[in-house]
Amino acid sequence: MDPRLKRQLGAAAYPIATVTAYRRHVPFTAWLEFPEGDHEPVRIDDLLQLAVGNGVHYGGGNVMSPTAGIDDHLLDVYAIPKGRFRDHVSVARLLRDGSFVEHDTVLHLTARNVTVRAEPEQRVNVDGEVVTTTPVTFTVDRNALDVVVPPGSTAARRDLSRPRGVHVREV
Repeated sequence: MDPRLKRQLGAAAYPIATVTAYRRHVPFTAWLEFPEGDHEPVRIDDLLQLAVGNGVHYGGGNVMSPTAGIDDHLLDVYAIPKGRFRDHVSVARLLRDGSFVEHDTVLHLTARNVTVRAEPEQRVNVDGEVVTTTPVTFTVDRNALDVVVPPGSTAARRDLSRPRGVHVREV
């Protein structure tokens, strides 16, 4: 987002910036490998976006998937191919509630871990910061984050059978 455009147009700058970025986007190919055997390896050509998440929300309040959960011990992985503009408009309408993962053009998988390779190499953005480039492996480590919840809440549970730790590993 160009700060000057945002100052001049306010909220109207976002759709303009989105269309501009969309037109400049260079599609890429990704290979997804699942070391735990959750799925067969997948090659996806002509990609617009690939996301891996462990939780419900990302990117300013968008929903990763209606079935995503921070304590389900699974990553949600989705891929949106470049495709047709009208498909992207229909997918974009569904980003807020996560139902876009059910769209015919979107690949959605869950897995315990995933290795992502890409051509050309892609930058990896974690919570708004570029932290590495592909290839990269994502895993879920149980109890990696302590969360305070009200008594009786079922929002998150500690898995007493697993030690704590967080790992994002470059391959």
